[in-house]
Amino acid sequence: MRRLLPTAVLAVLALAAPAGAADRAFAPIDRTGPPLSVPRAELEKAISCRGDFSDASKPAVLLVPGTFVDADDFYSWNLMPALTARGIPWCAVSGPNHNLGDISVAGQYDTYAIRKTFGLAKRPIAVVGHSQGGMQPRWALRFWPDTRAMVADQVGVAAAHQGAPPEDLATLFPFAVFASCGLKGCPPAVWQLAPNSRFLQAMNSGREMFSPTSYTSIYSTGDEVVAPSATNLRGPAGTGGYRRVAIQDICPNRLSDHLLDGTVDPVAFALTLDAIEHPGPADPARIDRDVCSQLTIPGLDPVDALGKSLPLLRDIVSGVALSSPSLRSEPALPCSAFADCPVPQAAAANRRPRATARIRRASGTARYVLDGRRSKDADGRIVRWRWTAAGRTIGRKARVVRRIAARRSVLVRLTVTDDRGATATTSRRVRAR
Repeated sequence: MRRLLPTAVLAVLALAAPAGAADRAFAPIDRTGPPLSVPRAELEKAISCRGDFSDASKPAVLLVPGTFVDADDFYSWNLMPALTARGIPWCAVSGPNHNLGDISVAGQYDTYAIRKTFGLAKRPIAVVGHSQGGMQPRWALRFWPDTRAMVADQVGVAAAHQGAPPEDLATLFPFAVFASCGLKGCPPAVWQLAPNSRFLQAMNSGREMFSPTSYTSIYSTGDEVVAPSATNLRGPAGTGGYRRVAIQDICPNRLSDHLLDGTVDPVAFALTLDAIEHPGPADPARIDRDVCSQLTIPGLDPVDALGKSLPLLRDIVSGVALSSPSLRSEPALPCSAFADCPVPQAAAANRRPRATARIRRASGTARYVLDGRRSKDADGRIVRWRWTAAGRTIGRKARVVRRIAARRSVLVRLTVTDDRGATATTSRRVRAR
């Protein structure tokens, strides 16, 4: 496919990797994130949500699409209905210019979407993305530290964590890349996706994974756009853990390419569900190998999938690339990405939350309801609840039901954490009858 591109285009694409990066230190990883500069109305317009977010037994999901596409174009015929069928509430966010705009600006959209989805769910959420959308939310986690406690899982499918060379984007979308990069430069995101771009250096600076989020990277050995090695996250994983899994680890002979991974592949979907429905990252040992006999994700007819994917490719080729703004070089990073940028006005000192635990016996049973929903945070929100007894964790939700053996006296503790990391603990003794 690359031979279809004029030599001049490939020459332009080859310039995407910066010849020399400015000697300027990046912001410390724990510095307060800057105010969002994108108008709230624009951020709100970019998000759609569906489902019952009050059902704490289900994970809440934020979907982030990849390069060249909007969320509805990419997910409306696959993951959105599949999650809805399982009773999983979701939100989806689209970056500017079909995710071809400046990814650091798209990071503001993701930051707003994480906060909104978390606010709807009132519990930590799962962020699921494909390709650029599998990597892009990490800009929010890197430069807006308050989002870390809001994200239980970050799942990247064919995620370009270490970049995707522009010539590989051209392998999948030769006309689209030619149209947007041929004579007038390339869209901002294409420059920023280049390995060793200044954008990737900033996002991956300090550390690539943060506590308490769990990270899962799902890839295919046959991916023709994002090389398997580029899907890896480097460095310490933090308390949430990290696992990188190939689709072929589950089904060795499976053929799956870049687009199939993020839209219809049942193995990628099974791994995604495993990650968001269990503590920690995805575990291949929990995946039923019967998935290897399936052609698509549950509920999606293979013929219908083909019919839905063709308009997606048509839209990419016919209009998206031609209408996207182009630049002659990688866009400058925002000041807030650098250590020498003036720090945003200091926020008021964080006030500790107040932990309140109510415990009652469920009528006629040996089970007890542990309710921490009256816990409060005067200057923010509670983002985590942890119930312990006899030195072990017995629950991680605001309200849980647990069995306590008769004729026992048990000290139950509730620890709550607010959105800026402050904690408070209270305890109640339960005398089981």
